[in-house]
Amino acid sequence: MGNLSLEITEDDLRREFVNFGHVTSVILMNDRGIGSGQGRVCGYIEMPSAREGESAIERLQGILLRGRKLDIIKALPVTHYFDDKIDNDPRVRGFNRKTRYWGIR
Repeated sequence: MGNLSLEITEDDLRREFVNFGHVTSVILMNDRGIGSGQGRVCGYIEMPSAREGESAIERLQGILLRGRKLDIIKALPVTHYFDDKIDNDPRVRGFNRKTRYWGIR
């Protein structure tokens, strides 16, 4: 989800999405890791039911929340391809779920 206001809170997002089903987690991205703690205007909502999540996306796409239009997309599953031809090439390594960073493990 993107285009979030810097004033948005996890509770604000939870309140919007819980109308469509159970919300497992709400994560707002920020720059805490580099010291500023500044918001990054994007976040993730996790819902255990794909049907509920898709319904939330459909109904909440483009609504105004704290003065900004929500831009919501369904996240794709995190995968790593174990193809010998590309796995040995550090330019095309996949996402490492343990570190949550793109690039070489």
